[in-house]
Amino acid sequence: MSSLHELQLGFMTAIFSGAPNGLGLELVENGISGELRLDIYRNNVFGALTQALRLTYPVVHTLVGEVFFNYMAKGYIREHTSTSGDLTHFGSGFPVFLEEFPSALDLPYLPDVAYLEWLCHISYHSADHMPLALERLANLPPESYDNLRFRLHPACHLFASSYPIHRIWQICQPDYAGNETVDISLGGINLLVQRMGLRIMLQPLSKGEFALLGAFSSEQGFAEACAAALEAEPGFDLSGSLQRFVTQAIVVDFLE
Repeated sequence: MSSLHELQLGFMTAIFSGAPNGLGLELVENGISGELRLDIYRNNVFGALTQALRLTYPVVHTLVGEVFFNYMAKGYIREHTSTSGDLTHFGSGFPVFLEEFPSALDLPYLPDVAYLEWLCHISYHSADHMPLALERLANLPPESYDNLRFRLHPACHLFASSYPIHRIWQICQPDYAGNETVDISLGGINLLVQRMGLRIMLQPLSKGEFALLGAFSSEQGFAEACAAALEAEPGFDLSGSLQRFVTQAIVVDFLE
């Protein structure tokens, strides 16, 4: 007779590997064999986890179709078992998995689509934050400005791709109506993923905007962030962009 620990490990192995390893003999049979009971449980587990991936990666699902998505999901689930009772956290490694998935190598943009969708997912579930306290900023001495480290809203995330991912994401939305062609040769894009209310918005960014927000997100000082933005885009409108980022609650806090 196996110990409880051995039974639990054997059960998990049987579910995710598909190899019962004699575990069926340990299960109580009551009109249904142990092996069949394992099959039923396995189908339920894989079905629930596949649905979780489908909800997190709807654009990937649209691009590859139901059958191929289920095939990819099955491979991912076998290699990445859920470690949390909250399925919100499941699927974080799916973009990396797609980078190395042999059957998807002819879709080189697919991992970037998945990376973007994961950012949309975590943005939706991120904490909220009050707008920037302008009166606190106004009370600071001017000599301290250069070292201020501005912070982005917790639901704001930056994403860069060498493919026209924004266009791909747009035409795969349920309410999209229009030309569905995508020219991969158009090149990449810099994006800001932002939650507004209960909606996820994707905002294309110029090189200067992306460099400035990227410097903020890595907690660089204000002077250093401004220098990075101007290097990326000479003539960049620093004051206008910063004002817009504050107004749109993209920049919401700072450290002195």
